[in-house]
Amino acid sequence: MTELSRLIEHCKLMDVSQLEQELACKDDHTSHHRELLGVIRGSSIKATDKLRLALLYALRYEDVANLIALKRELVDGGVKQEKAELVDLLLRAAGKARRTPGLYGDGSLISRMAKNLQTGLTGVENVFTQHVPRLISTLDAALKGKLKEAHFPCTGNIPNASPRQVIVFVIGGVTYEEATKVAEINGPGLRVILGGTTIHNSNTFLSELRSMP
Repeated sequence: MTELSRLIEHCKLMDVSQLEQELACKDDHTSHHRELLGVIRGSSIKATDKLRLALLYALRYEDVANLIALKRELVDGGVKQEKAELVDLLLRAAGKARRTPGLYGDGSLISRMAKNLQTGLTGVENVFTQHVPRLISTLDAALKGKLKEAHFPCTGNIPNASPRQVIVFVIGGVTYEEATKVAEINGPGLRVILGGTTIHNSNTFLSELRSMP
């Protein structure tokens, strides 16, 4: 435990994790850009952590970010040039032009008010557990019988009652976070079975990204 605590402190893993959550859940380009540069230029942060944060930043702010400058900062911060180029590769594979809407929510005033109200009622949210996978909202719609048939076509008759067992299989892989959230959903009278072609962490995902044609 002492060694784990030392590594967490030495590599600034709590700071990295908090910025990771903020990039995934909040829209504040000025603040996020400033914090990201501080991390990239930090001597204690691992190169893999710098790259992962830069990729999250690029996904959220691809329309306004200076990606050429970002890649230059990564290289100056100790990230290899070929890995810095993953910024472009990721956007070609999963940028706004390639993915369906909704990854970061709609950002509407009503949705922000609802989130603020929920936070006010339940207390201050844990900054390290802000992110909820989009899979969970899809499962919630499925369990309520509200999936859009245009996006999730059915074979045979569509049942009127909400399902009590759902099987999800993701081609391309699932994440440990998704598996954890699904386990939290499961309980008496409800069973969600989650499968995929693999279980990804950031390293395996980037390795697969590099192998894409």
